[in-house]
Amino acid sequence: MLKKIIHNIGNSILFYADKEGHAIFRNYCITKHTGCAYSMELSKQEAGKILEYKLELDKKLNRIYIIVPLVVYLILIHMKFNLFSVLFCEFLCIFFVSLARLKASSDYSRFLNKNFGEYKLVEFSPHLKPEKQQLCINNFYAKLCLIIISIALFFIPAIFLNFGMKLALNSKKPHVKIAGGISKIYTTFYPKTEKIYDMQAFINYKNNDLKGAFESYKNILEMSGKKFGKNDYTRFANLIFLAKQLRSPQDAIDIFNDYITRKKLSTLEESKMLWIKSIFSIENNIADTVINDYDDLLTSLDPKDERNKFYITSDKAYMLYLMNEYEAAADIYDILIPYAEQRKKEYSNELKSLYAERAFARHKLGNNDGARADFTSAGIHSDEVNSYEPSFLPQSFIVDKF
Repeated sequence: MLKKIIHNIGNSILFYADKEGHAIFRNYCITKHTGCAYSMELSKQEAGKILEYKLELDKKLNRIYIIVPLVVYLILIHMKFNLFSVLFCEFLCIFFVSLARLKASSDYSRFLNKNFGEYKLVEFSPHLKPEKQQLCINNFYAKLCLIIISIALFFIPAIFLNFGMKLALNSKKPHVKIAGGISKIYTTFYPKTEKIYDMQAFINYKNNDLKGAFESYKNILEMSGKKFGKNDYTRFANLIFLAKQLRSPQDAIDIFNDYITRKKLSTLEESKMLWIKSIFSIENNIADTVINDYDDLLTSLDPKDERNKFYITSDKAYMLYLMNEYEAAADIYDILIPYAEQRKKEYSNELKSLYAERAFARHKLGNNDGARADFTSAGIHSDEVNSYEPSFLPQSFIVDKF
C-alpha cells in the first residue's frame, strides 16, 4: 500500500491515452481509482482545457499544503507542548489538508461532468518506461528530502538558543536580561518545553514578575501530567513559595494539594513532598494538619514496608519538634532508636541524628542528664552539635542548574 501511495504521489503525469484510445485524467485519490476515463475521443483543445483546470486546482492545493502546516504550527507553539498537543495538531493538519483535497476533488468532478459528461473511475497507470517511472519516484524522494532538510534547518537555531539561555543563566552572575531576550526569540518561533518554562520562571522571578513565574510552574506541572520527575521537587517548592507571595499561605497549600494529587508518586516521593508542605505549614503557622498528613501516609503503607515506615516516622518526630511538641517527639524517638540499634548495620548514620534530635527534645523538657547521655551515644563532636538540632531556613526561591 505504501509503495503504491508513493508511486501515485511521485508520478508527475497528468494525462494519457490507453491502448483502447480512452482519455484518462489523473484525479485526487492516492490509493485506488486514481484516474477519470472517457471512452470518447477528446480533442487537444478539450484535453488542454481539463489539464488547465486541474493545474489551477493543484496550485491552490499547493498553497494550502504550505499555509495549513504553518498555521497549525503557530497554534502548536502557543499550546502546552506534550504528546497530546502534537497529536492534536497533527490531526488538525491532516484534517484540513484532506478537506482541501476533498473540495478540489469535488470541484474537479463537477467540472468534468458539466463540460464532458460522466466519466469512469479507473486505475491511473500510464505506460512509462521503467527508467522514466524511476525518475518520477526519485524526484519525489528528492522533494521529500528537501522538506526534511528545511525542517531540520528551521529547528537547528532552537538548539543554540536553548544553549544560549542556559549559558546566560548558569553563569556565576546570571545574565537575566540577555536570557530574557533569547527567551522571547525562542518562544516566538518554537514550542515551549518543560526546560524552557523552568528558565522562563527564573527569568520572570528575577524581573519581579511573580505571576509570570507562578504561571510557568503551573504550565510545567500541567504539561507533565501524572509523571513526576526529579525537577518537580524544586518546581513544587517554588510553586508554593510564589503562591504565598501572590495570595496567602493557606491558598498556597490548597494549590499545592491540587497539583500534587494529579501526580502518580512513589512512597519516597510522597514523603519528600510532604516534607516540603509540612515545613511550609510550620513556617507560616498553619500546621494544624501536618501530623494528620503523616499519620495518613503511614496508614497507607504496606505493613511489610518497614523501611519507609522508619523514615516517615523519623520525619514525623522532626516535625513535632519544630511544632514545639517535644514530649510527643521524644516518645517517637524512644521507639525509633531501639529499632535502629537492632539494625545498626542498616541505620548507623540515622542513629547519630536520632540520638542528637532526642537529646535536644529531652533538653527542652528539662531532662539534661538524658540529653547528655544521648549526645554521648550520638558520638558527635561538640563543634557539630548545634547543626543536628531540628530546624529550617525561611523558604526562598530555589534555583537549580538548567
